[in-house]
Amino acid sequence: MFFQRPFGVALCAWFAAVIGCSAALELEDLENGLCEDGFKACNDECVSTDSPSFGCGGPSCTPCALEHAASNCDPRGACAIAGCLGDYWDCDGDPLNGCEVDLAHDPNNCGACGRVCVTDNGEPACGDSRCTLSHCDDNYGNCNDDYSDGCETFLQTSQQHCGKCDNPCSGTCAEGVCVD
Repeated sequence: MFFQRPFGVALCAWFAAVIGCSAALELEDLENGLCEDGFKACNDECVSTDSPSFGCGGPSCTPCALEHAASNCDPRGACAIAGCLGDYWDCDGDPLNGCEVDLAHDPNNCGACGRVCVTDNGEPACGDSRCTLSHCDDNYGNCNDDYSDGCETFLQTSQQHCGKCDNPCSGTCAEGVCVD
C-alpha cells in the first residue's frame, strides 16, 4: 500500500495499528528520500521500527529470529520475546538466545526454570516435565519403581532382588548371585 506523504504515512500507520498491515512507503516517493520518525529504510521502502519482520528499530532489516519464540519489539526498539513456543521457556532472560530451555526434557530445568532433577545411585532424566530416572548406576536398581528414592536397591546383596529386580533368593545373595 503506497501513498504520498504526509497523508500516506498517517494512513499507513493507522492501517498498521488497526488491522495489522505492514506500513511501507517507497523511498523514491518521499521528498527527501528519508523515512520519518518511527520508520527506517529497508529494501528502498520505509518500514515501521515496531515490526519484528524488519528487525524492529535495529540497523539491520533482517527479521527478528529468536529460537523457539514468537518475536515482537521492545520499547527500546530491540527484538524481544512475545512468547515461547511449545515446551520451551526463556530461563535466562536473554532475548538474544530466545526460549533456550525445553522444560519438558531438560533435567536441569524440568517443568520449571531451575528445577533440577536429582536421584540417588543413578542418572536423572526429565520426561513430560516430570523428573524420572534415565538409568541406575551399576549394581543398583529401582526395584520399587519410585523415582523419589532413586535406585534404592543394592543388587549385589539384596535377598529379594539379587543381581536384578524381582529375583529373590532362597538362600543368600553374594555379588549378585544366589547362593544356597
